[in-house]
Amino acid sequence: MRVQFGKKARVYTWPEVEELLHEYADQINKNRDVVMDALCADHERIMLVLCLRALMIEGFQKNPLERLMGEIAKLTDEINAGKIDYNADCLAPVEECLGYEIRDSDLEKDLCDRVEVRR
Repeated sequence: MRVQFGKKARVYTWPEVEELLHEYADQINKNRDVVMDALCADHERIMLVLCLRALMIEGFQKNPLERLMGEIAKLTDEINAGKIDYNADCLAPVEECLGYEIRDSDLEKDLCDRVEVRR
């Protein structure tokens, strides 16, 4: 990418921006999956930390927190290996215990509205 530093600002025209997008589209698309993987991994880590912190606030100490992380790792491996079904073996029992569904229907609707289908 061409980056220039100077004392004057410049406004690019749409044809110039479009040319730059075409020029770097392959690089952007090539790295898109890596960036998405990084964002997902970061989100998962943050959610785990929030869950662990909430349990700490409720009085959990180091050993139960480590057992929890071990169970999460075990369940993840079993889901990835096809040994258990996420919806039937994980989500359904949790929702049954709570007595309500765990979902954000507003977010789901927003995502559906924002998805672009290329034809």
